[in-house]
Amino acid sequence: MDGGFAAESASKYAILLAKHCDAKLIALFMITKDQTDDETSRGMRSIERVIEWGKVEGIHVEGITEHGPVVQSIKHIAEIENVDLVLSSARHEDRKHRFFVRSISQKLMASLSCSVLVVRVAHPGKAMHLSKVLVPIRKGARHEAERAYLTSKLVDKNGKATVLRIEKMAGARSLLLSDEEKHRIREEGRRELKPFIDLLSGYKASSEISVKFAPKAMDAVLKKAASGHFDLVLLGATKQEILRQIARGNPIEEFLKRTPCDVIVWYPSKYFNLEQ
Repeated sequence: MDGGFAAESASKYAILLAKHCDAKLIALFMITKDQTDDETSRGMRSIERVIEWGKVEGIHVEGITEHGPVVQSIKHIAEIENVDLVLSSARHEDRKHRFFVRSISQKLMASLSCSVLVVRVAHPGKAMHLSKVLVPIRKGARHEAERAYLTSKLVDKNGKATVLRIEKMAGARSLLLSDEEKHRIREEGRRELKPFIDLLSGYKASSEISVKFAPKAMDAVLKKAASGHFDLVLLGATKQEILRQIARGNPIEEFLKRTPCDVIVWYPSKYFNLEQ
């Protein structure tokens, strides 16, 4: 928590996950040496509000205030508290209007060994009622057990997850494909995604598969998110995307800038264990 509106909005997702995972939730505010008294007061009030929101949802929230450098301190707390998941908000307050690149969130993803979620809230108030969640999955994606578990905890019990596979190809090439060839490629994509769908079914989460042809994957995901009126996109991040700076083009940054709905950027734990 940092005392800002974006972090408070994102905290609703932390409350949702803590509730559905029967987890302990820690709301943390870091006091740094360059903060003003007003900024410190706002941060403390944010912690108080999260504690109250947790009570409404029937979960206990532990509020912690610490002094020190933000990333190093969060990493230390995550280690001593044996934290499974850290959730941070995406926000832009610098003159370049960046949401992710050179942000605290990016640094946390690059340095923590536990799972990290970065939340970009486009429509405050959606978090507790997610009826339509879009889950793009690239070819060769890993950590499907954790992705399925997280998806199942986000989707409302009466909602549905749409699992999206983008087949990357130039527009001209897709126009030249026969209907039979398009059908074959779609069926192949569906077969590859079936193990993930089976995992979701095991959690009693309703789902469907969508396979699209497009030259650029991120553009296709944005188009699908807008046309389908989704509440949330759960976007997996790779190490390369996390470390890539804006000068070289960062797909996460561009997606967060253009998203029509809430987005969670998920970086998986190296040690995910469902039994924990």
